[in-house]
Amino acid sequence: MTNSEPRGYHGIDIGGTKIELVAFAEDGHELREVHRERIATPGTDFAEFLLAVQGLVGRADKALGLRAPVGVGLPGVIDSATGRQLSSNVPALNGRAVAHALKDALERPVAIGNDCQCFALSEAQGGAAHGQPTMFGAIIGTGAGGGYCVDGRLLRGANGVAGEWGH
Repeated sequence: MTNSEPRGYHGIDIGGTKIELVAFAEDGHELREVHRERIATPGTDFAEFLLAVQGLVGRADKALGLRAPVGVGLPGVIDSATGRQLSSNVPALNGRAVAHALKDALERPVAIGNDCQCFALSEAQGGAAHGQPTMFGAIIGTGAGGGYCVDGRLLRGANGVAGEWGH
């Protein structure tokens, strides 16, 4: 039996100056971009930040015609013991349990990770480094950082900062 329900996904890249969302519809085994929107990052007010992300996701759900799961890449690291954001170049996020707050605000599960590590993993799994035994991906923008993958798997390290050379 096959699942004939339409499927979609939202990917959000949070940076020091912008937040960009891309919504994808799954057509068979292919993903098709349905909606893309970029806004300025509300960098100092956490409540304003949450409202901005809610607005992006609401508009993307409407464009997609369904309520889609959300994946988020954001700067800095997440303290594994507390779930709080550390070392972010977005001051509103520092010390906040961003994943929990987004899950509550969006009323759905949210997958979250370091933006540079997400980038490296995507390149290792289908991107420019697909099939390579090892790869290091670097991003230089408002912040700087990287991610390291071996055999298509992200290495996070003991504190979640393996490959993270920036900030």
